[in-house]
Amino acid sequence: MPAGVNPTLHAATVSGSTAAVAVDGHLANLSRFPFRDPFRALVKDASGGSTASAGTSAPEPAKPEKSSPAAAAAAAVGPTVTFTATKVPPNAAVVKTNGRRQIVFIGDAFPTKDPLFKLIALGKKNIRIGVLGGSFTSGLPTIKLAKGKRMTLANKADGSHYVLQLLRLTVATPPAETTGGSTPAPAATTTTATPPPAPATTTPTTPTTTTAG
Repeated sequence: MPAGVNPTLHAATVSGSTAAVAVDGHLANLSRFPFRDPFRALVKDASGGSTASAGTSAPEPAKPEKSSPAAAAAAAVGPTVTFTATKVPPNAAVVKTNGRRQIVFIGDAFPTKDPLFKLIALGKKNIRIGVLGGSFTSGLPTIKLAKGKRMTLANKADGSHYVLQLLRLTVATPPAETTGGSTPAPAATTTTATPPPAPATTTPTTPTTTTAG
């Protein structure tokens, strides 16, 4: 027991509870204040939630997600519609003869100024050509000219040379067909002048005299 305390004023313990006797200058009853969390807000806002206490920060609002440029462009253009299309096969070849290029269709003769060769067929990456009105001395009716390759053809008749090169295969519109021959000129009309009719001539008659016998 602490010194200076009257034994008669000492608290008696009954059934686990402590009863204190009031003494001048001392509290009549000692009780504990309810325990509170020092980090918990004590003031509530109007919406029912508690305000942030000192030392704590309010949660940051969620930031909107940024869309990628591709997604933004797709949204601006609109929905994507798929389709299928059949690729048109080439119907002509771009051939360079002695430095001059020309679009040649199957069955056409070239070059334009002095046609000596004929386009026979088109391949995937080559063409077959023949000699117009003649043949190759090797006996082959046609020869193959590959894309990007050059070939020199020599004419034994006059010694002329032609350097051919296939530039590419292409899809082109054939020129409009023209009807052969020219329009016949209208037949010339000839007019024959008819002379006026000759005036009628009268033969004078000699009067006859009859005498009585």
